[in-house]
Amino acid sequence: MVVKTGVSLPEPLYQRLRETAESMGYASVSRAIRDAIELFVVYNSWWTARAKLTGVILVLVDGEAVEHVFENARQHYGCVSRLEMRMINNYVLFYVFVEGGVEEVKSLYTSLSKTRGVRVLQHAFITLPH
Repeated sequence: MVVKTGVSLPEPLYQRLRETAESMGYASVSRAIRDAIELFVVYNSWWTARAKLTGVILVLVDGEAVEHVFENARQHYGCVSRLEMRMINNYVLFYVFVEGGVEEVKSLYTSLSKTRGVRVLQHAFITLPH
């Protein structure tokens, strides 16, 4: 069974979607949207998991704010390991390695997303078997 739904998009976003879908060989924008939704669901399934998680949060941060951001993560989460790379334009990319309960990791992720100086967050989490 297929359920039809409507999505309202600003024209510039729709044009970018259409151009990207075409360049990737999609037969229709509808199929590209369906794939994007499936990816969204899979990518964010950790948010409702009931198991422990392990993984990494990639943080792109303004260079002058990196110590503040890392200290915030350490205070919030406790034991946080990091690997850092200085980049052009005074940005720093660092990895925050995590392992713990979903609520604990959610809290850290939310805290980082609201921290001044954080430009981008990306994550890769794996639920641990019982």
